[in-house]
This record gives sequence, C-alpha cells and structure tokens, in this order.
Amino acid sequence: PRVEVRGVTAPRAVVSVNGEVIDVDDQGRFTAVVTLEEGPYLIQVIASDVSGNLLEEDLVVIFEG
Repeated sequence: PRVEVRGVTAPRAVVSVNGEVIDVDDQGRFTAVVTLEEGPYLIQVIASDVSGNLLEEDLVVIFEG
C-alpha cells in the first residue's frame, strides 16, 4: 500500500522524505507518496529553510498485510 505524507514548512524550504527531495509550494506545503512494506516502516522527513534552521521528524508506520 501507499501512504501520503503531507506537511507545511517555511516557503522556499528544502524538504526530503526518505532521502528524496520533495517540491514545496509558495505557501510551504508539500506532499509525498511512500510505498509501505509489511512490518514496521520508517518515514523520515527533513526540512531546512533559507536561514539554516533544520527540523527532522521520524515516523514509524506498521503495516500488517
């Protein structure tokens, strides 16, 4: 199955989900689709803005097929 990871950050920020850079719109919104495998799955979101601020969030999703 696939899950959608959505969020909001600072406009012009750089966002990656599991190492893949994701487009951020003019309001700072982003969306990524992640394909899950059975069992626990780590989704890592990293955002950095033009001021050098960095935020990392690790999410664990458990898929039981």
